Amino acid sequence: MAAEEMNTLPLRDIHLPPEISWWPPAPGWWLIVSLLLLLLGLSLLWRRYRNRRRLRREALKALREIERRFHQNSDKQQLLSAISTLLRRLAISHEPGSNRAGVIGEAWLRYLDHAADDRPFSRGAGEVLATGPYQAKCVYDAKKVLRVVRKAIRKWPLPKRGVR
Repeated sequence: MAAEEMNTLPLRDIHLPPEISWWPPAPGWWLIVSLLLLLLGLSLLWRRYRNRRRLRREALKALREIERRFHQNSDKQQLLSAISTLLRRLAISHEPGSNRAGVIGEAWLRYLDHAADDRPFSRGAGEVLATGPYQAKCVYDAKKVLRVVRKAIRKWPLPKRGVR
């Protein structure tokens, strides 16, 4: 009887489930893609942050080299000339196309004061940069001038967007 009943049962063939679709992806894949996009965005922001501050880093590195050379040869005129050149290069790099580096005298000192509240160039130790690099002999305190220049470079405004 068991064999007869099996023949009468309405059984169908085995049906395989549909193939697994590649879309939509599983939640784990969404998480991985989201994390990758987040990491990409953070790395782009970090790169932009570093590039905008690159000008300051390079100027401070150049100032350290100028200071190292000064400690080797103690030539105050060469120090003033190198600092003046560095600051003018910094002005050109900060505002390409402007004539800031061509400014001289009091106007140059006022421009250098733009990053400092206490006006160390037009009223302080940095005053020597107006005429000192062009004189044969100039008496000044090199340590104070180096300190003023280092502070000014650290506070130098960041370049505007798109300027590299």
